[in-house]
Amino acid sequence: MNRVTVILVAIAIFVVHGLGVHQTPDGDFGPPYDTAHVAFRLARNLVHHGQALWNPGGELVESYPSPLWIGLCALAERTYASPTGFAQAFGMLAGLGTLVILAQHSAKRFSGLVAPLLLASSGSAVAAATSGTEAALVMLLVTASFLAFERRWGKILVLVLPALVLARPEGAFFCLALWLLDFVDRPRKDDGNPRPRIRLAFPFTAVLFVLLAGYRALRTGSFLSPDTIAILAFDGERFALGGHYFRGFFLASGSAPLLLLPLALLAFRMLPAMGRRALLLSAFWMLTIVAAGGDDLPMWNALAPALPLAFLSVQSAIVALIDRQPKLAPLAWILLALAVSASFLVSKMPGNLGPFATEELHREWMKPSPELERAYGRPLGRLGLDREIRDVQRLRALSIFLRDRIKASASILTLWPGAVGYLSRKNVYDMRGRATPLGDGQATISWRGAQRIDLLEALQYKPDYVVPVVAPVTVDWSPIEILRGWLHRYDIEGETEGRLAQLVSALGHYELISVPVSHAIEETEDAPATTYLLLRRKAMNLEPHLFIELDGNEFWIYARHRGHQQVADLGVWATDERGREWRLRPTGEFVRGGEIVTRVSLLLFPTGMRRTQLVHGFLPEGLGATRLSARLHNPGTLGASSFSAISPLTTLDLKD
Repeated sequence: MNRVTVILVAIAIFVVHGLGVHQTPDGDFGPPYDTAHVAFRLARNLVHHGQALWNPGGELVESYPSPLWIGLCALAERTYASPTGFAQAFGMLAGLGTLVILAQHSAKRFSGLVAPLLLASSGSAVAAATSGTEAALVMLLVTASFLAFERRWGKILVLVLPALVLARPEGAFFCLALWLLDFVDRPRKDDGNPRPRIRLAFPFTAVLFVLLAGYRALRTGSFLSPDTIAILAFDGERFALGGHYFRGFFLASGSAPLLLLPLALLAFRMLPAMGRRALLLSAFWMLTIVAAGGDDLPMWNALAPALPLAFLSVQSAIVALIDRQPKLAPLAWILLALAVSASFLVSKMPGNLGPFATEELHREWMKPSPELERAYGRPLGRLGLDREIRDVQRLRALSIFLRDRIKASASILTLWPGAVGYLSRKNVYDMRGRATPLGDGQATISWRGAQRIDLLEALQYKPDYVVPVVAPVTVDWSPIEILRGWLHRYDIEGETEGRLAQLVSALGHYELISVPVSHAIEETEDAPATTYLLLRRKAMNLEPHLFIELDGNEFWIYARHRGHQQVADLGVWATDERGREWRLRPTGEFVRGGEIVTRVSLLLFPTGMRRTQLVHGFLPEGLGATRLSARLHNPGTLGASSFSAISPLTTLDLKD
């Protein structure tokens, strides 16, 4: 097999790997990450409103850390291409370009294809390429800049380094590290003399960085981006979380343990110069991510740009070992095969391997540390990616409901601003302070790490709706447990009873409602629907109202509903002379005790001034009922908490 064939095989592996990993539960190609939708919304506003504002008409803040990616998505929007499709297609092309560039670092040796093969088998790299974020573009720029640095292609660096600075805040740190290497570890010629210093690329990039900082200060009041501040403002807790993030990558990414090989050769001064520089630069990138506290995107998205250089250092170490000790070649290829196999296992949903019962071991392998679990709330590897894709599907479907069913002027507060902001086209506020600040005059915070915020402060926007949770309603859910989950993961004070009481009080102006959301992005008549939760401001006066009419022992219960579609359970009960409650069963009988629901999962439509009949029944003889009562509740929450009722209590006195 010749070299070109192997490169084509690596490209094919990368494409098939990416298509196989980024799948919905139905087997379709999945949507971009929720974070990517933030860039899509900013790009659309840039094209249609002239500024990359999160909320048109609002103040200009830094809502997303990649101006270059916003610009590319705006180009897609301007040319009437789908930004979501463009972002994922561009990401795949960037990943393939990275493979080709990697192959140029050892163009004459078969062993020089180690790095491309490792990259093609890396779940992190292929997930970055299909994520819809700028990670694959940054990966391409990092790899291209290193090749240009090694070959001393100054004109290429003049183009690539400024693009890298515009693509990610970490790009400026990478350029600084590359500039320092130009002084202390410059590539040499075949005769051993240092190659000429690159004189134009670094000053040009520095000037661009200063101009960008000045423009940022002029428009937002800060010279540095929130992500840059998070890296430079050393925080022990954030750094420790970043350490857990890197530990998870090293133990669960499959190929990361191979980095021990170039580290060992570096310690014994046996690592070639190119491998040494690649290792140092990749380690420097990883260090910036650790300092920022890691990232909440699946498959270690933040580390993907460093992987090509890390794999180059592994390749350089393997080549050095084979050259020095040819007898170790079989061992080197065995280690490589094991790493590639482990990488593919990371990209696989946990399950048994043929006759071997490995599913539990696989799930345990992908289990995050308690610190990561609390910070990011997702498993490692493919399980985390699968959860992200599921959540984005749900958010996109819910966002279509918000776009079509609520008034255009409504405002929304959410922990997941990407898909909600892009698809709902409403004024959306980020509860975590990344896309929008937590308060007037404040700056946005970094998308990296798991920075805790004051949830009570986030509620000051007083939005019309709050998206409290992504998952649909299940049979055993609790509104209070949702709020406990908020405090546990996001709040600065954490999950305490006092803080929970404050949060419940702050949400006292809201009612919890259940809405029917189609699974399909484009709603059709036969599209299945699932019930999702929203918090709605009570002052909007959109709650349904019940009416009871009585004729002898025969009664009717009607509903009038001014709001949008809503799902509810109906409870009907009679109270006898001794104060005992008799619940109305769906079959029409009144029975003592229990939390019996008369009608389950009623779909309430807007009725205007008309009324719709919900129940027709008869009071049994001899019951001695003195009062008939009815109330609508969220599905499965009859009497569970203050958030369960969604209509005022309606009563009819039967005896004066």
